[in-house]
Amino acid sequence: MESVLKAAAQNDEVIVIDDGSSDDTIDILKKISDSRLVVISQNNSGVSAARNHGLQLMRGEYVAFVDADDYINHTLFDDLFCKMDGNTDIVISGYSMISKEGNIVYSNVDRLSGFAGTITPREIALKYFQLFSASAINTCWGKLFRKTVIGTEGFNTVLRIGEDASFNLMAYKRSRNIMIEPVGGYFYCQSDTQSTRKRIPALSDILVTHFSDIDSFLRFYDAYGTLTVREGMGFCWGNTVLDYALDYCTDIKFKATLHTFYDCPWSQYIIQAEKDFPAFKRALIRMFCSKQFFPLQVSTHAAMWVKNLRNITRKEKTLC
Repeated sequence: MESVLKAAAQNDEVIVIDDGSSDDTIDILKKISDSRLVVISQNNSGVSAARNHGLQLMRGEYVAFVDADDYINHTLFDDLFCKMDGNTDIVISGYSMISKEGNIVYSNVDRLSGFAGTITPREIALKYFQLFSASAINTCWGKLFRKTVIGTEGFNTVLRIGEDASFNLMAYKRSRNIMIEPVGGYFYCQSDTQSTRKRIPALSDILVTHFSDIDSFLRFYDAYGTLTVREGMGFCWGNTVLDYALDYCTDIKFKATLHTFYDCPWSQYIIQAEKDFPAFKRALIRMFCSKQFFPLQVSTHAAMWVKNLRNITRKEKTLC
């Protein structure tokens, strides 16, 4: 909170949505005397609902998001705002990932430098997976949005993962130009809850919705005519399918879910990315793409085999 108030200009508004916190968040905020600060409490409804609430309340022309456990450099908002010219609707910055011990464990600033400057929505589609690999386009934080590109939909409250990316895709499509500014003023802090793998109800539906949003964006700009886009979609979706199989192979509806995944139109691109998968996944990729998962009834056994093999591989890497 302190870092945001230091970065905010005198005429900015800082909206904090307390999403049903059970700690002393509200008491701490009440002690801050600052006319720019607006504090709203709501029943616990999730991060997307909290962000939507903030968007409904905002009065300014621009908006930036900062997650509760992160912090920013005191110059970040100025760095982004100075790049927001008359033809630019979104400015994207770099970020650093901070460990629980307070050390920088990753930064995408150098990788972002290769994309610095103005880019159109269509160019984002054509370079989608290169930008994705550079951690540039999926998160809503570390960016400055012109309010006009956000629209009225806001964040999809059904999505438990990928909600940032789906929100951004709508905003990119409404934008004239996007500016990539490789400064590293956003600090994303790791926590125990972020590193814990959780089972999410209706995850298969969420994954299909999320990838459908990406697919629609790519199709809108005819991006599948580019090989790197087809391979990128195939690799991301293929990994998603296999990771799901590893975690949910004992579910009753597992095989039906694989049928649903197979029928997604972007599944056709998985085989084009086969060479990019590690060896222990490649066999399952071939089985999935030829639909042999289903009539051979080896889904659960194959997934468990790969899960065990992956654990062995991790042990070997640890020993090395």
